[in-house]
Amino acid sequence: MKRTLPTILLVLSVLVSAASAQEMPATENEEQVPVNPGYTVVLSPYKEATISAEVTAKVTAIKRKLGQRFNKGTALIVLDSNLYRLAVDKTKAMLEMRKAKFEMIEGLYKDKTKSKMDFVESQASLAMAEADLDIARRDLRACTVAAPYGGMIARVLIHENEWVRAGTPLLKIVDDRKLMGKALVPVSAISEFKVGADVSVAVAGSEQAVRGKVAYVSGIMDSTSETVEVHVSVPNSNRTLKSGMTGKISPVIKTAAN
Repeated sequence: MKRTLPTILLVLSVLVSAASAQEMPATENEEQVPVNPGYTVVLSPYKEATISAEVTAKVTAIKRKLGQRFNKGTALIVLDSNLYRLAVDKTKAMLEMRKAKFEMIEGLYKDKTKSKMDFVESQASLAMAEADLDIARRDLRACTVAAPYGGMIARVLIHENEWVRAGTPLLKIVDDRKLMGKALVPVSAISEFKVGADVSVAVAGSEQAVRGKVAYVSGIMDSTSETVEVHVSVPNSNRTLKSGMTGKISPVIKTAAN
């Protein structure tokens, strides 16, 4: 009996401590994730694009291979630029000739030995030569296909020494430094998902949930499922998450002190 009484007191003490801990008020700004299992979300790249050729030429070099990463402005594909360099030289020479002709006609027009029509035609011819040079320079720049933003090569659609026409798809790139999760949330719970609100994203196969933010809430409800499409922005600077992964999203509730 002497041994039983201390044991009973110890058990009662533990029970009282646990009850007290449950009754403690939440501290200000304490964040809790709801008990509900959440709503299914599918991750996709925040940015993705198929890069196409802007000019017709032969592929001389593929600078980034499948799976390799790059920064904004990095050269990804190099096309043969010889013909386009010659086109720039030709249009430069044409521009110089039309500029000299315009200056001559302008002087004669001021001396009233050339008509206004001659002057206007020469002026228009000079403007067209300037435009032709701008186009030639743009085509020359297009021979180096640069990355519009930082990311990773998802697919290579051409081979070196292959001729491609303007509009031919060359590469598919993705920016996975941030992912976009898409979920269908029941209309009864949509009030918990406001644009800018924090959400917990528990990705299948990942031990720890990550924090994201609601980026978009559709203004249309699907009448069949009574759900609303919600997009969530998920940071992924360490690239641990992959496009195509699935998981669950839950709203993060901030509780204030009583």
